[in-house]
Amino acid sequence: MTRSLKVLFSSAVGAAVLLSVSSMAFAQSFAKDVTPPSDVEKLSATSDNGSVVLTWDKATDNVGVKGYKIYYGNDEVKSTNSAKYAKMVDAGNVTAYMVKSLENGKKYFFAVTAYDAAKNESESYSPYVASVPMTKVTADATTGSAASATTTATVADATGAPDTTAPTVAKAEALDKVQVRVTFSEKVKLPAVDSDKAFSVQDNYTYENLKVKSVAADPEDKTGTMFILETEEQSPGSEYIVTAGIQIEDLAGNPINSGTSDTGSFTGSSVTKEDYMKQHPAAPVKDPVDPKIIASAAANAGAPIAIAATTADDFIISGVSVENDTTLKVNFSKPAVFSIDPSENFELVKKGDTTKLELSSILIDDNKKDVLIATTMEPGVTYTLKAKGVLDATGKALATGKDTFDFKSTATVTPPADTTPPEEVTNLVISAVKNIGAKLKWVGSKNSAGDLLEYMIYHSTDDKNYGTLTSLAKENTAFEAKDLQPGVHYFKVTSKDKSGNESAGKIVKVKLAETGPEMGLVAIASVGLGRVFGKKKKAKAAKK
Repeated sequence: MTRSLKVLFSSAVGAAVLLSVSSMAFAQSFAKDVTPPSDVEKLSATSDNGSVVLTWDKATDNVGVKGYKIYYGNDEVKSTNSAKYAKMVDAGNVTAYMVKSLENGKKYFFAVTAYDAAKNESESYSPYVASVPMTKVTADATTGSAASATTTATVADATGAPDTTAPTVAKAEALDKVQVRVTFSEKVKLPAVDSDKAFSVQDNYTYENLKVKSVAADPEDKTGTMFILETEEQSPGSEYIVTAGIQIEDLAGNPINSGTSDTGSFTGSSVTKEDYMKQHPAAPVKDPVDPKIIASAAANAGAPIAIAATTADDFIISGVSVENDTTLKVNFSKPAVFSIDPSENFELVKKGDTTKLELSSILIDDNKKDVLIATTMEPGVTYTLKAKGVLDATGKALATGKDTFDFKSTATVTPPADTTPPEEVTNLVISAVKNIGAKLKWVGSKNSAGDLLEYMIYHSTDDKNYGTLTSLAKENTAFEAKDLQPGVHYFKVTSKDKSGNESAGKIVKVKLAETGPEMGLVAIASVGLGRVFGKKKKAKAAKK
């Protein structure tokens, strides 16, 4: 009798536990999620022809982030004004997105928020960024050389094989309180627009960000690997971490990889910029200036342009040529010294007008005489370029009346849009991970066009409605999905290029068995109740 009571008591406890767990699960299923995801941080933008590529850091949420919304428009939106973003697009659950159908030459402002399954949205916009879409100009940021907007050179290593090695940050050092030199492992090129957004600097003790105001090639560098960041004033002795973004690429188009290879550390300096400049004066020109040095417009793709007269003693703008509708090449008669932010040294207006055109980037050649300016011009319009504060190596200013240059822009043919997606991944396989996750592996796309950007991972439970899980850099060929519910799961992997073209994708499926604490309790309770009922039946039979 005592054993029967103990068994009955044990079974009752099991049933009570099961009922309690079920009640808790039932209550939780109806609990309303009112906590919004965290604000999105570190938003950056890279312009392209009629589009802008945005990247940002992942947000966090108490349940899980379901996706991100991109807000944008032509008006600058701040907390202190009443302006609103004109448009919004749901990007899905990704941390990189190309906003298309934008007008070249117009400035756009962008901000991003995160949202969860309960439709809670970040309380604040991310820090906004501005970008100007334009025809992409492939240029070496350290040599100033330009290529056709439709041509991308294939760079090979010493063995003749294509270069597939990503650049890394080799060193970071503070020159003074507001200047930091970043050295890369090889020659790199910065984005044509908002190159300062390609870098972030953070205090390693307080985690506070140090604003990067501008970026320029190191004028003393001959390797093409060094850049000077002008920052807010540093705290002397503090340790800072500088991070280079994926917008930075080497000459073969390999972007820098996220991780430890994209960072460098330096100690805050107490030296003023003025003292540093006094200690490091510009090196004098050793070779005499050739009086025949002029810029021949006929040697460039632009329309013929008159060349200003020059002598060996004059320091002047000796020529301007139009590379295409977004690029000017300016030639000085002598090696020149520019500001830390070279955009301060130039003004471009329509002839007879005072409205300044926006200069997206300034690239200075190693010879310090050729300058490549990225902007947006109207075909067949005459413009006036003015140089300000440009000195030769001896400190001599531009000759009077020789600091301006009139030229006429030319019409260019816009290349046909790229509509061909990259090849599919191959050998896509999937395996269950402890019945709560799934691991995918594949062989990467052939990438015949050389423009592969990333892989997109999608998920579905019915092989019909797929939602975006994440995007992976082209170097990745594996992905693990976690915290999956029991049942059948479908995963699709697609290849996506820099123009936004995406392949149809390859699909695999996996079935996860029902396991976990709740199922364990069900099993235990069922066994206990079975024993009780069995003993009752046996007792009745014995009485007979």
